[in-house]
Amino acid sequence: MSRIRHLTLTLLLACLPAVALAAPPPPDATPEQVAAEAYARMKAGNWDAAAETFDPKALAAFRGMMQPILEATAKPDAAKGEAKTEAAGDLSALFLAMVFSPATSLEEIKALSDEQFLARVMKNMTGLGEVTLDSQQILGSVAEGDATVHLVARTKAVASGVALTEMEVITLTRTPAGWRLTMSGELNGLADALSSTLGAMSGDAPAEDAAS
Repeated sequence: MSRIRHLTLTLLLACLPAVALAAPPPPDATPEQVAAEAYARMKAGNWDAAAETFDPKALAAFRGMMQPILEATAKPDAAKGEAKTEAAGDLSALFLAMVFSPATSLEEIKALSDEQFLARVMKNMTGLGEVTLDSQQILGSVAEGDATVHLVARTKAVASGVALTEMEVITLTRTPAGWRLTMSGELNGLADALSSTLGAMSGDAPAEDAAS
């Protein structure tokens, strides 16, 4: 499962620009308060509530990068003369089900809202990767104009029993609803990692490697 754990950590750090309350943070909440609230919701495993702390544009961008990869992996490319075997197709379907459960098909995934899309991915991937958040300490902030703030934070987590400490830059933007999180610069690498993992499970690499 090493490939899945690595992908999960990449995904988690991309979202850790990223108290479990049912409502979004109030419009007058400071960037530090929104970041702390987001982390508290993530640590509690309440990813549906955590998704409410993200800028809607960031949620749409996350989905815009992920969903095309899922769709391309689930379908053979006739233009390239590709044909997936039944076994490879079953592996892709299994992976989609694990990541988006309880949704089990592309049609069900497409019906999710952007917030639900992020929440399903994060909830299931943190479980698959055996990742547990420990703590986050905000050390300082830098404003970039009136609509963007960067927070420096020390984040601790445990993955498969291994303690990890990361220095993170958490970026928030001012939206009509107040300060909200954006995705980190690791998002492009995350898309590549997901594409590689799904490609391996679809037959581009030995299935044993994907499950090791």
